[in-house]
Amino acid sequence: MRTSSRHRLLVALTAAGVVGATLALPATTHADSFHSVSGHYQTFTVPVAEVPGGKCDVSPDGGLELYGNIGPAGTWAGTAMGASGDDCVGSFGPMEPGLYYYEYVATL
Repeated sequence: MRTSSRHRLLVALTAAGVVGATLALPATTHADSFHSVSGHYQTFTVPVAEVPGGKCDVSPDGGLELYGNIGPAGTWAGTAMGASGDDCVGSFGPMEPGLYYYEYVATL
């Protein structure tokens, strides 16, 4: 039987004037330089080397997802991060101005 573990990496943002909070990765801590904004669209680009388990695409073998209060009316929702070269990339929007919380979830 295979067991999986989930690593949660917590950050916060405000759309339209986005402010990245601290992203705590295993053994390191740095600003969320993985987040960028274009208009009201949010893009997250995480190097595969930073992902516990080193896998982007969500599958039975693990992967990386982004969860937050990004769903309709601020409900908690998730989006998968897909592989793009040496990065895991996910994006969503448009987002209305406001305070949003999100976390990266790596399933091993």
